[in-house]
Amino acid sequence: MNKLTNILLISISVLSILTAISVFTGGNLFGAVQKYGMPGIYNATEPTLSDGDGTALNVDSAGNVKMVYPFSYAVSSTATSTQAKTGAGFLHCITINTDAAGAIELRDATAKSTGTLFASIEASAPHGTYCYDVAFSNGLNASSTAAVDFTLSYR
Repeated sequence: MNKLTNILLISISVLSILTAISVFTGGNLFGAVQKYGMPGIYNATEPTLSDGDGTALNVDSAGNVKMVYPFSYAVSSTATSTQAKTGAGFLHCITINTDAAGAIELRDATAKSTGTLFASIEASAPHGTYCYDVAFSNGLNASSTAAVDFTLSYR
């Protein structure tokens, strides 16, 4: 091969790599500032985002990354109905802390007898964590047919 062919092949390779990086970074090949700032930018007021908007890490005035602790928890160990949350939310998981003595029902509801049943865990289910990652709109209600020690992780 001659020098011109080598230069042409190297140029095509570099162009291919730059194109791949550009596609991977969403067109932000040379670190241009995004719509809501660059990573780690301080915003005194939280930005309002729309669907599809990119976002940067939000930091406080001292430069610390603002942490979000997204899940609350509710523990039940009796054969009753547990209203973990009223209103819209998100169920991450349920952890059965001891081998189940009774079945567990999870409802999108504000009471055991109302709403939509979206999960039922059999009494024979072994202890462990069961992830659902589902949204609910009315509330998160959990009930068991016997004393079962379980923890709901939700927001």
